Amino acid sequence: MLTTTKSKVISFEEAVSKIPNGANITISGLISVLCPERVMAELEKRYLSTGEPRDLTVITPVRVGWSKIHSTGLEHVANRGMLKRLISGSFNVKEGPRLTEMIRENEIEAYGFSMGTIFHWIRAMAAGESGLVTKVGLHTYVDPRYDGGRLNEHTKENISKVIEIGGEENLFYPSIPIHVAIIRGSTADENGNITLENEPVTLSGLEMAMAAKASGGYVIAQVKQVVPNNTLNPHDVAIPGILVDAVVIDPDQKQSLLDEDDPSWTGEIKLPLEQVYKPLPLNSKKVILRRAAKELK
Repeated sequence: MLTTTKSKVISFEEAVSKIPNGANITISGLISVLCPERVMAELEKRYLSTGEPRDLTVITPVRVGWSKIHSTGLEHVANRGMLKRLISGSFNVKEGPRLTEMIRENEIEAYGFSMGTIFHWIRAMAAGESGLVTKVGLHTYVDPRYDGGRLNEHTKENISKVIEIGGEENLFYPSIPIHVAIIRGSTADENGNITLENEPVTLSGLEMAMAAKASGGYVIAQVKQVVPNNTLNPHDVAIPGILVDAVVIDPDQKQSLLDEDDPSWTGEIKLPLEQVYKPLPLNSKKVILRRAAKELK
C-alpha cells in the first residue's frame, strides 16, 4: 500500500462538487446493498440548489436503491435536466417511480442490457480495451438489428453493433470514457485503501474505479469508518488507494438499505438450512424457475 502525506478524506459536499456537467458516471450497488446512498443524496442536493451537474450519463449493471417510502439510489438523479442517459440491467416501477416515469415520458435516453454484459463492459473499460465482444444478446431485444436495448422513442442511438469474427456474429460494445466512479466500502485508511468486510458482495467496485482511472477520471468511495494509515491488513484491501481520489465517511452506513443487518450475509454466522431453504409451492413461478434451471450448464 502506498503512503501519502495528504489525507483523501473530504466532506460529501466537496466530493460531489468535483463532478462535472455531462459526466459519464458508474455507480456501485445491487438494489439495497453496496449503495453509496449519502453520496447520491448529496449529489441531488447540489443539483437542486445549483442546477449542476447537468446532462449526466449513468451506467450501473443493477438497479441501485431500495425503498417504497423514501427516494434512494438512482432516484436521486431522477431530476429533469440532471440525467441525460441511463444504462442499466434492471428497473423497478415501485421503488424507482420517478426514474421509470422519466423513461416512459421520453424525458431521458434509456437502455436495458443484461447485468452480466454491463459488468463485463465495465471490466473491458478497466482493462483499457477497445470494447466488449460477446455473443450474449444476439437476436434478442438488445441486438441493434432489433431494439438495441432502447427503452423508449427518445433513445435513438445504438450503443452496440454486430461484428463478424472468424465467420461468426458477435455484439460489440465500444468502450466509453468513465469520468466518475461512485463506489462503496466498509473501512478506509487516509490513503484511500478500501476494505469490504461488512459488505455482503463485492460486485465491481474495483473494476469501476479502474475504469474511471483508465479514463483519467475521478473516484469517490463512501465508507463507514476511517482508520490511520498502515493499520489495515494488506490482504484485506479490496480496492487500492491509488485508485481512489476521495473518501467520504457515513458513520451511520448500514449493511444495506433494509431495516436490519443480517450477519449471515457476510459469513459471520451460518443459519440452519431450514431457515434458508423453504420449498416453493407448485405454481407458475416454480414452473418457470424449473424450466430456466434446465438451461443451466
